Amino acid sequence: SRSGSTLLNDVLNKHSKIIGMNELHYFDQINSKPEKDISRKLLIKYFARLYATQEKNHWIEVSEKDIEKAEIFLDSLNKNVINGFQLYFKFTELTAKNANAEITVDQTGKYIFYINSISKGYPDSKFIYIYRDPRAVLYSQKFRWKIRMRGSPNVPEIDSIRTFINYHPFTMSWLMYKINMIAEKIKSKENVYFICYEDLIVQPEREIKNICRFLNVNFEENMLDVSLITSSHNSDNSGQGFIKENINRWKKRLSKTEIWINQIINARFINNQDYYKINVFPNLVLLLMWIILYPIHVLGVILINYKNILRVFGK
Repeated sequence: SRSGSTLLNDVLNKHSKIIGMNELHYFDQINSKPEKDISRKLLIKYFARLYATQEKNHWIEVSEKDIEKAEIFLDSLNKNVINGFQLYFKFTELTAKNANAEITVDQTGKYIFYINSISKGYPDSKFIYIYRDPRAVLYSQKFRWKIRMRGSPNVPEIDSIRTFINYHPFTMSWLMYKINMIAEKIKSKENVYFICYEDLIVQPEREIKNICRFLNVNFEENMLDVSLITSSHNSDNSGQGFIKENINRWKKRLSKTEIWINQIINARFINNQDYYKINVFPNLVLLLMWIILYPIHVLGVILINYKNILRVFGK
């Protein structure tokens, strides 16, 4: 999250053979056990959720029209029971057909936790892992709660509250560390391609051509014509998306204490990717404050995210 996946999705969506979808969150929120057969009732529920997410956005409630669309589509399959993988494939196939495309892109970042499962269900699937300076990611996470006030009114107020409560330099830095450790384990897989966000910004044509080779499609010039992304869910079209000045903005917006915490936890990744540490020393008062507030932060995270937590455990 906050590593440039929306910008990359916008780039790929410019290709004539590719449709960049919204974050569907199918495998992490809708159906975490896709290998199992699904009854018609659940098929309608899952398809309607996918349809609503793709046609509108992740926060919109499923409408009667979405349910009707699901029923019509499932009737066309002449099947009452299929498994979760088949449902997702049928939905993306329909999405591609409606867009006159051949390839669909689902930019849901949490799929990194499901790569083995997805690869088993879809042997021809490919994954692009975009990584970014963890300090820049921390900066983006810190101010993510303000997105709703910056031109994204579709973001529910409760989500802004959730992202505000979720932020803590210890928690966010640790999550980055864990995700990058997972990424290291999948780097050697043939169906996984790694790209550096900063390289994409500085040399977009070179990096996009490399991605096209990975996807076995021709490079198209209009893939360089992307809009400025203001959030992971919205674009304000106020400029071009490849802005070099954004790369080091974290240096001015994060406190020295936050930078120090992040560099301590993500030292290995920072060094391995040649991001280089900067010499900073924490404000001991602020550091103590972050430590004292941590138990309260953890309690708040559990309370505000309890539904997602229950979903992870299949409740």
